[in-house]
Amino acid sequence: MKTNDENKVSDLETKKIDPKLDNEAEKIKKLEMALKDSANKFKEAESIAHFGFWELDPTTLVPTWTDGLYNIVGYDPASGELKQYADQKKMIHPDDWDYFYNATQTVINTGKDVEFGIRVIRQDSSARFFHVIAKPKNDENGKVIGVKGTAQDITELKTIENHLKESEAFYKTLFEHTGTASILIDDDTTILMANTQFEKLSGYSKEDLEAKMSWKEMVLKEDLEMFEKYHYMRRNGIKIPPESYEARLMDKEGNIKIILINVTMIPGTKRSIASLTDLTEIKIIEEALQTTLKRFYSILSNMRASILLVTEENIVEFANQAFCDYFRLTESPEDLPGLTASEMIKKIKNVYQFPNDEITHIRKIVSQWEPVIGEEVYLKGKKTCIRDFIPIFVKGKPYGRLWLHLDITERKKMEKKLFDSERHYKYIVEKSSAGMFLLDKKGIIQYLNEQMAHSLNYSKNQMLGRHIKNFVVEKDEFYNPKNQSENQIIRFDGFKFLNRYGEKSWTILTVSPIFNSKNEYTGLLGIVTDIALQKGLEEAFLEREEILTDIIYDMMEILNNMIIDGNKAEFNKKDISNTFKKIMKNS
Repeated sequence: MKTNDENKVSDLETKKIDPKLDNEAEKIKKLEMALKDSANKFKEAESIAHFGFWELDPTTLVPTWTDGLYNIVGYDPASGELKQYADQKKMIHPDDWDYFYNATQTVINTGKDVEFGIRVIRQDSSARFFHVIAKPKNDENGKVIGVKGTAQDITELKTIENHLKESEAFYKTLFEHTGTASILIDDDTTILMANTQFEKLSGYSKEDLEAKMSWKEMVLKEDLEMFEKYHYMRRNGIKIPPESYEARLMDKEGNIKIILINVTMIPGTKRSIASLTDLTEIKIIEEALQTTLKRFYSILSNMRASILLVTEENIVEFANQAFCDYFRLTESPEDLPGLTASEMIKKIKNVYQFPNDEITHIRKIVSQWEPVIGEEVYLKGKKTCIRDFIPIFVKGKPYGRLWLHLDITERKKMEKKLFDSERHYKYIVEKSSAGMFLLDKKGIIQYLNEQMAHSLNYSKNQMLGRHIKNFVVEKDEFYNPKNQSENQIIRFDGFKFLNRYGEKSWTILTVSPIFNSKNEYTGLLGIVTDIALQKGLEEAFLEREEILTDIIYDMMEILNNMIIDGNKAEFNKKDISNTFKKIMKNS
């Protein structure tokens, strides 16, 4: 047996003998090292990328795995586990086994690659998502003798994908239900996405719009240049266009709508989201309101009364020409809006008869914030006006105040004349020798003069408020509305009233019905002329006429008897004288 030294010598001799062999050994050693390095790098790559290689026997379905695949599923490569078909089936999720099996059979039967995803149960019972690529393993003749491929753990990627899907679903839902019409616009103006509200606004369906139409097709020609300019500016950062602006849109039916557009760029892209609010109805209402406001201001401008409208912020909003004229202002109504209430007070202060007292009173009215209607105000130059203060409320919230001044100087003069005239005629009525009374439509006495009460021996208070039927003898209801007609004056000669003592009072009653503007009966005016003296003389005359008639009849009877029996002694002068005495006595 050779010693170590001998072996060394032998090796040296060998090297000296065959230097080529020495070079080959060196190469083999380097290749082994390179192979080992590659294997380590491959293992490291498997570990970093979370993948591994596998092969499958087409007959037994027995798998062969690399260490990387073992590590992904949490098993030790040296443990001997997962070497059999049953072990492999246990590792793949039950719901995905058929999918895995059918995929490998497809590769075996067709020789084509198959790419699929399955769930794998790790040793710690946690589930992982694998992305699997299966390829045919062929012999020298191209016959499929097995299946090989890769399996990569994409659990984190799948989780991110699910989160992205959830996020996408969330933002799609948000996009769909924003409450406003919204579209997603690409760089080339194509509408990539539209929500239901935009369908309603435009009249186009999503199928018509998405990835097919440009927003240019719905914009009026007059507005197109502005739209294109803003679109270009947003994507090229030349200037910052307005995020919100009004424009006109033509829907599918050709209707022009006024819309408010809000556009926002999606960061990191050249895409934008546009939200569109239909202002058409609002604009119509706004225009109607403006028309109403103009009409309102026009009415106020042409009113004879002076008008001043002040906002809640104590700023003059409106004044008409009558206000300027009444308070002797040199400014026109257009010059006054924008003035403060204090500035306006200074301008009109000296027109009042008592300026300081009036301004103090005005401030008190404003502070109390209660309506003041028909307040008389005195101005210099012996002028009088009625002033109204009207606080304006909208849904319980104060929205300014309205001052109205109406000149009543001439009216006051007329009122004085009317008062004097009324007093004069009232005196005439009260002192009239004819009785007068006024009834309502029910026949209740509303007014009577002194003569009427005196003629029936009552005071006025004893008759006021009582029904007229309490004071008449006649059954004829002259006061009944059914007996009245407009413009008809009725006279009752010999009408009998009943005085306080139950005695009849002979009168001539003249009745004049009263009707209002709606031709409705409201009462009547009665004028009573006392004819008691005339009636007494008439009755006395009739009574004496009756007596004379009786005398004449008696005389005619005597004379007649005298003619017939002229020879009788009793009809001598003496008898005739006695007869006349008898008649006169009886009379």
